[in-house]
Amino acid sequence: MEKERYDRKTFFEDAPIVKSETTVTSETLEKAKLNVDANELISFEIESEYTKLLNEDQNKVIPVMFSIKAKDVNIELPRVGIDLILVIDVSSSMMGEKLKLVIDTVNFIIEELRPEDRFAVVKFNHSSKIISGLIPMTQENKNSLRKKILTDVQASGSTNIALGLTDAFDIMLNRKFVNSLTSVCLLSDGADTCGNSHPTFARIISTYDKMLKEKEMDYKINSFGYGIDHDEELLSNIANQRYGNFYYINNLKKVDECFIDLVGFLLSVFALKGKVQVFLSQDCTMKQTYGNNWNKEKEEGKYSFDVGAIGFGMERNYVCEIEVKKVDPEMTRLLVGCLSFEVNGENITRFLEFKALTSASERGDFNQKVADNVVRVRSAAAIKTLETNMKLGKKEEAWTDFNNFIHQNVTINKQISEECRDKIGAFANNKILKDVKIQKVVEVCLEREAYAPEYANFSKQNRIQKQMLLKRR
Repeated sequence: MEKERYDRKTFFEDAPIVKSETTVTSETLEKAKLNVDANELISFEIESEYTKLLNEDQNKVIPVMFSIKAKDVNIELPRVGIDLILVIDVSSSMMGEKLKLVIDTVNFIIEELRPEDRFAVVKFNHSSKIISGLIPMTQENKNSLRKKILTDVQASGSTNIALGLTDAFDIMLNRKFVNSLTSVCLLSDGADTCGNSHPTFARIISTYDKMLKEKEMDYKINSFGYGIDHDEELLSNIANQRYGNFYYINNLKKVDECFIDLVGFLLSVFALKGKVQVFLSQDCTMKQTYGNNWNKEKEEGKYSFDVGAIGFGMERNYVCEIEVKKVDPEMTRLLVGCLSFEVNGENITRFLEFKALTSASERGDFNQKVADNVVRVRSAAAIKTLETNMKLGKKEEAWTDFNNFIHQNVTINKQISEECRDKIGAFANNKILKDVKIQKVVEVCLEREAYAPEYANFSKQNRIQKQMLLKRR
């Protein structure tokens, strides 16, 4: 173990946050209101495939979509400060071009940060070392940090991901000052070779998560898997436990795009902790939810999910399936539920109501966007089922079921758009999905409308991400 490991506590002494006139902190966020009405900057809609409901003497399952979209406006709004912690694999397999590209990209990201943002760097191989605790990104600190990275980040040894992750958790946990947004970026090109099992990581995250919640410290972990040897299941599980992104970087030239996708979003965040609450009427029950951020509340018919931070240009579409019980044939209106979206202390309320119970020929206008998103989330679920059946040894059956699903729901489905068909079809073939790493990243891409380098992008770049990419090139 490196000698510096024993002195690691000295790096827990985080520097105070540098505040400017354009900085919004957790304490001032609600008071500031960002000078913008949430109803003006953020749209929140509830939609189904049809506006009318077919009158049948049986229960009906209705796909429902909740859409949250922020305008990508070019106005100067104060943004939240960021605590960004980078955890870099420096084992011997990272030697050469991999590490060089990572360092080059990290230096670019450092330059994009403001003084109100703080940055910390951890390197790990068979041991772990904190190169820098959380320090404000003033020009002086940027220059100093770049020099430390250049001299201290050298590749050698084996891989102990658990130690690197633990250092990142301890940096967060021991903070005296806390920025509004906290993100951990974990980079590795291999599997943990020091005896740490997947359950070990689950316990580490669970233990620290509990302590961080007690201190009201919210955070996300985003993981980056390099090349063909990384443990995609471990890295994706680490990210999923905190609703972060998992990036599979098979082509090292895509390193820039992945970092800019993540950091560009963080730099565009103007609102924190968006939360949706769903209240179903007594005639309805929740049949199916898609994604792992849904919560069933104690109150009957009540559900919720966390949207998290909201940045310029962000769009998220959440899908569920609601079962409507048999209703009185004489009814002309049916209230399915009420949703409340809370962001920055403001509430936006919407109702989902079918205007009439009618014949199949009078179901109202068809909603293309809802149909596309239903197929998107169902395709993610189909890939997850494929992964499960493959692990159980049912390879032939798994591929047959998956291919049948894609044929029926994507290939010959006339209700979805050509764009949706092309995006899903681009990687929903046996040759690409034979790689389990691609299976994992495509599943995340479909489920969360995320970015999968080289395969598909279900999220559109906002102006800040575009500017960063242009500058990088």
